[in-house]
Amino acid sequence: MNTLSISYKTIFINYLSLIKLRLSLLVCFSAGIGYWIDCKTFSLINFSLLLLGGILMTGGSNAINQIIEIPQDALMERTSNRVLPTLKISKENAVIFSVLLLATGFLMLIKINLLTALFTLLSSILYSFVYTPLKSKGNISVYIGAIPGALPPLIGGIAASGTIHFLPFMIFCLQVIWQFPHFWAISWILNDDYGKAGYNLLPANGLRDRKSALQILISSALLSFAGLIPFLFGFTGYMSAIVVFLLAIYMLMYSFFLLESLDMRFAKNIMYASFVYLPISQIILCLDKL
Repeated sequence: MNTLSISYKTIFINYLSLIKLRLSLLVCFSAGIGYWIDCKTFSLINFSLLLLGGILMTGGSNAINQIIEIPQDALMERTSNRVLPTLKISKENAVIFSVLLLATGFLMLIKINLLTALFTLLSSILYSFVYTPLKSKGNISVYIGAIPGALPPLIGGIAASGTIHFLPFMIFCLQVIWQFPHFWAISWILNDDYGKAGYNLLPANGLRDRKSALQILISSALLSFAGLIPFLFGFTGYMSAIVVFLLAIYMLMYSFFLLESLDMRFAKNIMYASFVYLPISQIILCLDKL
């Protein structure tokens, strides 16, 4: 019985790793923020369906991403121990698992409204079948991947109101811009490992040089200014404007240091700052609404 329990636990953990739970939860957090910001009357049922359906569809998309990238994941140190390259889960079972997640999540989101389900499906398609294959073609994938990566707050707003309003759309735009310094900083750090799989994801042909560092700096500067737009249009107050601006300036400062020195530690600082920027900026926007 004990051996059987351990076996079931191992299977559960293996399948759980396919959905990248932490990433899925972050996506649903952003969707929840969009819902809260745009809702006039809070519905616990719709909010719960949004989070659960979102986790399922995001998890299914993450599983498809890993299915497509089995050959590349096997070559990189960071991913070589994943369950598909190590054959802990068969490719066929992973496909069935991902389809079940996507279908169940889609049916849940339809219960909110059709537009929410369709936008989430669009996000899944762009991430799984456009961004993922394009990663081997160069940094064009980063520009495509920024769209599904930024859709969750907009989807949350659609779930709340049934349509697209300015503030959730503006958060979507901010999240699109945020992904460039965020992802390029990660690409700078993991560039050697990415190279083993044939990925050249930095903006200057996969090189850690001043051209790539300048692109990171420009995207950080754009984020600093874009974060002020909701305030300038009167949708948010001083509190969120100041906090969001300072968070972006912190990233911008390290981007300057990276451009000057090309030192790996500054790329890490940009990455850490970007991890902080997204949840804090979204939480402060919610508090500003209260």
